[in-house]
Amino acid sequence: MKKRSFLTLFLALALSLAAGCGKGSAPEKAVEAYCTALQNSDFKAMAKVSVEDYKSGVDFFQDMSQPIASYFRNNLKLAEFSVGKAKIESDKATVAVKFKYKDAENVFRALLQEFNNRQDQIFSEFDKSVRIDSWLHDYFTKIFEEQKEKVAPLDKEITVIFHCVKDQGSWKVSEAEDEIYMVMFSGFTKVEDEIYAIFDLDSLMEKWG
Repeated sequence: MKKRSFLTLFLALALSLAAGCGKGSAPEKAVEAYCTALQNSDFKAMAKVSVEDYKSGVDFFQDMSQPIASYFRNNLKLAEFSVGKAKIESDKATVAVKFKYKDAENVFRALLQEFNNRQDQIFSEFDKSVRIDSWLHDYFTKIFEEQKEKVAPLDKEITVIFHCVKDQGSWKVSEAEDEIYMVMFSGFTKVEDEIYAIFDLDSLMEKWG
């Protein structure tokens, strides 16, 4: 009788611990699953541990040129993260995650400089039978591929705060603060305004007509 009681208690405890280790059973677990999916550029898996309003499942890199998208994906694979202890208040929680990631701001700044240095050449080679934005996109990608071989990204660290909520008894990510985009896009956000200015169609039409 005692042996059976002990075995029953042991099994109940084991099942309880196993349930506690399931994805989303604690804020830290939901955030860990989210960050692991991010490392793998698995946006559908990220959506599975997110609340409905924060779900997309859309591949953030799908509209980029293949070389640049691959560059971001490869840098994400190299990222490392450490999940801190959750601060829980009722059905809400915040979790700090420390990331070590590849910051390619220097790569993109080298790209911008080289692009500006070649403006006369780009203009002289412009084929007016091709859309201006398409032409520049291809030229931009060409220079990017050159610069990524010459300039190595820097190792940086950043802390990202994740917000979680308890959704139908399971913890899920409701939001990650904007610093996550530094990790996701290898520091591109620091130069995006300057790069997007290159593709301003109004100024391009005025200049290249």
